[in-house]
Amino acid sequence: MNNQIIERKGLSNLLNAMPSIVVVGEAASGEEAVMMAHESHPDVVLFDQNLIQQDGQTAMQHIWKDRPDTAILLLSDFDGDDQTLLGFKSDKVWFAQKDADPARLAVTIQEMTKNDTSNL
Repeated sequence: MNNQIIERKGLSNLLNAMPSIVVVGEAASGEEAVMMAHESHPDVVLFDQNLIQQDGQTAMQHIWKDRPDTAILLLSDFDGDDQTLLGFKSDKVWFAQKDADPARLAVTIQEMTKNDTSNL
């Protein structure tokens, strides 16, 4: 989930170019993310950490209610322990820096799912 279309499309294109990842949807809001997760059954949902204070936390709860095995990857601008900063205590929430190497991001997504192919 990212409300900035250029960032959202750029990330989607980048991930779709990776053979082990299939992007199944894009959302500009928490409400859209919940609807798309319900319809497309992703293994991983990416959230812009900057939006998590808006409707992102509520969206995550709704996604987990419907699809409890869905992992969440928060993309962050911050260095340091983002999990402590945001107060998350879940093994279903992972963090990655927005300036991470794309190959490393793909590896992180694979680690999150423990599968050969990930749906995002």
